[in-house]
Amino acid sequence: MKVFKPHWKLTADEQRAAMIRGLREMATFLEMNPTLPAPRQIYCNLSGVSKEMLATIAECAEYCEKKIDSQWYNLDVRFSENVLIEYYNSREEVCERVQTGTIKVEAKEAFTETIEHEAVEAHEVPVYEYKCPSLLAPAEQESESEA
Repeated sequence: MKVFKPHWKLTADEQRAAMIRGLREMATFLEMNPTLPAPRQIYCNLSGVSKEMLATIAECAEYCEKKIDSQWYNLDVRFSENVLIEYYNSREEVCERVQTGTIKVEAKEAFTETIEHEAVEAHEVPVYEYKCPSLLAPAEQESESEA
């Protein structure tokens, strides 16, 4: 019977080799035992991937899909309909936050539990946009707005 070290005790190189070996052995196991059920999906993720490494991944991958939301910049690399690796980092680490203007907030009165009546003066609130790099064309930029 095989004995495995806990993954957190492996070096980065050992973790990589173990992952590759494990995926190959799983594929062989499933091929050799066609009557056994197979997983519906294999999903792996890796966080904290630098902008430069995301660009390298995008260049190497046969198929990848970029997803940007209010918090994350994701790059999904698919190997089949149900096998993927998601590489990601915070949007602030990958994209540049740029103030594009302001919006005016009207004056209002507010009532709270601790203060019976509080007036809020009219004021300006900055509007930001995130300039996110197109990973395959460094000079090209994509924008995501945020008020």
